[in-house]
Amino acid sequence: MPRFRRWPWVKAASSLLILVSLTFAVPMLADGDGENDHRPPTVSYSLSGTLSGSGWYASQVTATLSCTDNGHRPTTLRTSLDGGAYSTYTDPITVSASGTHTLAYRCTDQSGNLASGSIPFKIDLTAPQVTISPAGLLGSNGWYRSSVSITGSATDTVSGIDATRNTHSVDNAPFTSGWSTSVSTDGVHTVRLRATDLAGNTGEAGATVRIDQTPPATAASVSGNPAPGGAYYVPATVTLSATDATSGVAASEYSLDGGASWRAYGGPFSVSDGGLATMQYRSRDQAGNLEQVGSVSFQVRTCSLTPELAWQGGLASAAPYAMPAGGTLSIRFTWETCSGFIHDESVVVQVVDLAQPAYPVTAGVYGSDVSIDDATGEYRMDFTPSFYGVLPGTSLEVQVYLGGTLAGTAQVVVQP
Repeated sequence: MPRFRRWPWVKAASSLLILVSLTFAVPMLADGDGENDHRPPTVSYSLSGTLSGSGWYASQVTATLSCTDNGHRPTTLRTSLDGGAYSTYTDPITVSASGTHTLAYRCTDQSGNLASGSIPFKIDLTAPQVTISPAGLLGSNGWYRSSVSITGSATDTVSGIDATRNTHSVDNAPFTSGWSTSVSTDGVHTVRLRATDLAGNTGEAGATVRIDQTPPATAASVSGNPAPGGAYYVPATVTLSATDATSGVAASEYSLDGGASWRAYGGPFSVSDGGLATMQYRSRDQAGNLEQVGSVSFQVRTCSLTPELAWQGGLASAAPYAMPAGGTLSIRFTWETCSGFIHDESVVVQVVDLAQPAYPVTAGVYGSDVSIDDATGEYRMDFTPSFYGVLPGTSLEVQVYLGGTLAGTAQVVVQP
């Protein structure tokens, strides 16, 4: 309905003041209609993406905007991303770059009313970078010879690290809170650290930690041609056998001079020097652990005794050797492969009756002459005991002791 406004008119007539009221019909426009529309349009928007509790998106973000006028007439909506030029908005805007963003908008209606504003949002699509730092006594070949402590660090250049969400796992166990841990048992271990940024992105680093705190174990064995008294005729052979359950054996070595010098063990070796031999040995594993020195002692006889029997200057026919009663027997002992001088005091000859071995016929017969065969280089010692009073048919055994140990025997039969 048209409304009317009254306008007063003043008319002066002599001294009489007369008020006249005239009414005109003036059409008025309501808000939102035409040129009298002074209300700006309304802009609404929504953001879609993976939003974390800290306000960061861990995915691309899609912004959807709309602008409406109170009179439902067409509007013009323009947008600008991160300070760029404005452009007409037609479809949702998708942003996929990490960082802090601002989407500005401007909407005008047909009356020229302007609605403007900005939409801030943050995107982080990059996982943190994690570094593992083991610390311990580092040995050889990447092995540790002690327990190992584990620490970590992480960087995130966009949203930053949420330190409350740091976790670790050792040997595929479930992840637990924090980065501070240690590994103390021998073996090969897997350590994993995880870090999470404020957007919820998770980064992980893994490391293999090798620990061997136990030295190897080495056993020594001696073999060869057995000699009386647990000794060996030359050469005696020594074999080392080393084991290491974790990193493995790297090398073994031995010493025959009390540890003054060490030789690398490459396999069984021979000891040809006579007398008491003491060998020290030890092994080292791949981690660098060195075993405590072990030792083994053994006797080596440098000469092999071969008794030769003769009667009246000639060799008897065959063993057992035959000799007449009351005869004189010449006994020669040859040290084959002898490598050193044998003192005659160390050689003792004893003749026993095999029927009564506890009662020697002759005992304590020492050699008096030591000679060397120029042709063979062998040492020899001669004895000439007499057997008067021995009954015919008696079986005798000539026993030769070297250094108190029975080294050789020969059989003799006394004939009529």
